[in-house]
Amino acid sequence: MEGLARIFADSPFRVVISVSSIENLDSKLFQDHDVALLILDAGDLRTATREIQLFKDMFPAARIAVIVGSNLLRDIASLFRTGANACLVEGIATEAFLKALELVMLGETVIPSALLTTVSDQRIAAPGSSVQRSSSSLSPQERRILLSLVDGHPNKLIAGQLGIADATVKVHIKNIFRKIGVDNRTQAAMWAMNNILPPTAPSDEPAGIPLPGQKKPPPNPSD
Repeated sequence: MEGLARIFADSPFRVVISVSSIENLDSKLFQDHDVALLILDAGDLRTATREIQLFKDMFPAARIAVIVGSNLLRDIASLFRTGANACLVEGIATEAFLKALELVMLGETVIPSALLTTVSDQRIAAPGSSVQRSSSSLSPQERRILLSLVDGHPNKLIAGQLGIADATVKVHIKNIFRKIGVDNRTQAAMWAMNNILPPTAPSDEPAGIPLPGQKKPPPNPSD
């Protein structure tokens, strides 16, 4: 809790409470808060999905960011299906961590970039899709918008980049969902990573600042 408090010191976020389990959470603590944000350490998938469901039952409009130690597609898909709004890999840089939380509070979904490498190996359909759809039915503009969803870009940013109206972006996204057989942005992004993007080489970027309770990774001997 102290570690998060330090990270949030110069940000709009603040730690209300830290508990070992959602079952120990007093819902009255959030009566004066319009939106609740849960930051969950997903050490165990089964426990994490149960904790997410409990929190969603208490606060249906809550936002949930999950810290994952593994970016296996099946794990992340399960967390998103249960109600997570973001999955962040352990060791994410502090600045990226805060930006991700800001996007979550704006209603966006955040998927770790490291997932791209996993998807190239897993080759499974997006959650909620019973069949694989071909990307050939997508127009060039729809493909560009779909790839922007993979990057987690909000509609306003996509509209600015493509020089079109926000409303036009929304229409394109609805058409994309229909054509590829998904229900939301997360599923669409996963579908795109599985069907459009080429295999991605592992990143050589440093892991970043460890989150509270996480040990800093040892230096690379080659450095």
